[in-house]
Amino acid sequence: MTDNKRDSEELENILEGLADSVLELSDEEILDEVRKSGTDPEEYAQRTRDVLRLALPKFDRVNRHLQHLGHAIMDWQAQEESYEGRCKKCGLSVSFSATSNEIRGEASVNPCQADKSQKREAAGTWCRRDIASR
Repeated sequence: MTDNKRDSEELENILEGLADSVLELSDEEILDEVRKSGTDPEEYAQRTRDVLRLALPKFDRVNRHLQHLGHAIMDWQAQEESYEGRCKKCGLSVSFSATSNEIRGEASVNPCQADKSQKREAAGTWCRRDIASR
């Protein structure tokens, strides 16, 4: 196992543990933790809403771009500074950074090959039926 993969798995385990521990806390316990850190809970909640509000259009833009190329991404996986995914139809990979808006990977520039083959098969079926009916 490479160091990057091991680091990524360790980070994912830590994040899952943190998420589980937050889910186990009551709302009041979470507010107490935020207050203890010296942060105003309302301000912190607003910053969180702003981050999520800004991230959604970026995901939508990337997904629209990929759909235009015929791709359908299975699950986006959060990495250190980006999100990564694979087309569930052809397997090409893609990643994007929400901070820099940079999209990388073969799926970001190449049309979905599975989508093309399905269209060719459908066109071939139509042509055979058309010829047979003449």
